Amino acid sequence: MVNEELRRMVADLNRELEETENIQLRYSHALATADLSRAELLHPIDGWHASAAGHNVLAEAAFNELGPSLKFLGIK
Repeated sequence: MVNEELRRMVADLNRELEETENIQLRYSHALATADLSRAELLHPIDGWHASAAGHNVLAEAAFNELGPSLKFLGIK
């Protein structure tokens, strides 16, 4: 529910910024959909936060979503 609202907010803001060529907002659900279902991906003390291995999964998910932003910036 929160992710859908964030996606709508980004879409609305992008419509407001249509005439602005140097600003681009992007929504990604990559972190929300990253698969942290294996026990070793959760911190052993609280079982809620990501472990070091879990952080690697989150980093990979975020990195995989950077393509369009890098292209917009002329980096890729």
